[in-house]
Amino acid sequence: MTNYTPTPNYYEDYIRHFNPYHDPKSGQFTSGTTFVSGSSKTQDKSSPYYHRKLTRNIRKELDSEMKRGNKIIVGDAPGIDRQVQDYLKKKRYKNVEVYSPGKESRYLADKKWKNHLIDDPKHEPMSPQWLAKKDKIMAKAADKGIAIILDKGAGATRNNIKRLQDKGKPVSVYQIDPNRLTIKKLENYQQKKFVK
Repeated sequence: MTNYTPTPNYYEDYIRHFNPYHDPKSGQFTSGTTFVSGSSKTQDKSSPYYHRKLTRNIRKELDSEMKRGNKIIVGDAPGIDRQVQDYLKKKRYKNVEVYSPGKESRYLADKKWKNHLIDDPKHEPMSPQWLAKKDKIMAKAADKGIAIILDKGAGATRNNIKRLQDKGKPVSVYQIDPNRLTIKKLENYQQKKFVK
């Protein structure tokens, strides 16, 4: 580790010294791109995975991304996608892009955000293959990910983790515990194979 000497502008100097997206030559910050994905069941009131809002640890993770100025890319499905969109809009965060399968978005919390419409005429609309095209494009665009999975199922989210990890991109993985109504972070989680 290189030496670091604090100055009166401690916070700004610290960010410049340690932020991986700070270019010391130009003095400018270049934001990374974070792909957020998760289960649709968090907005299903009949599901044991239902959460009225994002838990504190997920909000803190998103707050950290916003402080870094990172671009946050997210889908438009019910559940985690929409809850993340609503939180980012509440925070008035502008560096957000929403990816939607098909020819129109199912949900766009802020009309000023860029909306990518991803269609795949080769597959039946709403089929796993049709939805996967959007996820593949998002995984390719991202530098890292945040994923909220269930204790079982949630194949699409687990596949997103696999796509990111296969490219050496870090993923913060959280798991919903229906018994305790909590969402806990999983350390060193590895998705070893794709889920059908």
